Amino acid sequence: MSQTLSDLGFILSISEKENGFLMTLFSEKYGKISGFSKISKKDHAHFQPGNLVTFSHYARLEEHLGTFKIDLEQSFQDTFLFQKEKSNLSFLILNLIFYGLEERTVYPLLFEKLKKIFFSWKQENTHPLKDYFLFEKAFLQDTGFGFNLTQCAITGTKKNLIYISPKTGQCASQEAGEKYKDKLLPLPQFFIKDGTHFSQKEQKEARDTLVFFLSKYFSMQLKSFLQKREKFLSYLD
Repeated sequence: MSQTLSDLGFILSISEKENGFLMTLFSEKYGKISGFSKISKKDHAHFQPGNLVTFSHYARLEEHLGTFKIDLEQSFQDTFLFQKEKSNLSFLILNLIFYGLEERTVYPLLFEKLKKIFFSWKQENTHPLKDYFLFEKAFLQDTGFGFNLTQCAITGTKKNLIYISPKTGQCASQEAGEKYKDKLLPLPQFFIKDGTHFSQKEQKEARDTLVFFLSKYFSMQLKSFLQKREKFLSYLD
């Protein structure tokens, strides 16, 4: 049975083929979805990865690749193009979604977080790296790895939470985790407290703690992404 799907979506990838362009989008209602589009080479410049589009997707059967009819809703890459940090981080976010999510699996909260981040990055008074790390954290949570950062897993206290378990994703207080600290990961304070100072120390902690969990649970599908991430974030050392 043929079907037509319509929604908003972020372009994750686009590549030119013999009869058009192969595109993959990340949409709110349908998750990651791929298809061909007959956009002209002239219009191709408007449909770059990261831009938000409205689309209709037609396929004879659900398992068929299908075709897109798309219209530009909001361009972000023309803003990010001349801002190296935002350009690099937006590239990483799109790659994380492209390689890390299954086709046709819906993640509405992740979609809304991406939308909020990209619109906020069009403003100047933002913290792109902090937003990026919080997106990685949300990605892990929404794909099934549940952090529990509300209280110490050992004592139940909600004070002085500075460690996170590499096995369970639960946190530990400074006092309770002291004797296990060599086996624990640092818990960046901006993970649990709004408005905290985003220090160089916290940036490195977030980079190293998050890559541990991304590598642990997504090592195969995220191999290419993790290599790019290491390269782009090496300046934090």
